[in-house]
Amino acid sequence: MRFAARAENIANANTQDYRLQTPEQISTAVGPVVRISRAETARAGEKQPEPDLAREITDLISIKYDYKAAVMLLRTEDEMNGKLLDILA
Repeated sequence: MRFAARAENIANANTQDYRLQTPEQISTAVGPVVRISRAETARAGEKQPEPDLAREITDLISIKYDYKAAVMLLRTEDEMNGKLLDILA
């Protein structure tokens, strides 16, 4: 969800009247959740805020490494469970 919001901001950087999306991670009773909010619509005569492309791309790279770390964690858990089953068998 974070990745999609950042990618959409980059893809629509030059789109007139595009409202930026801002992903925000919040904690809930069931765990962390990502909430997407949109920038306010510009008033008459004002220009919509443009995305900071350097920040958006940096965030995409960071998100990529977050996903890689999560996959490595799941693989390690799977290996540990397999080894535990081998010990118990």
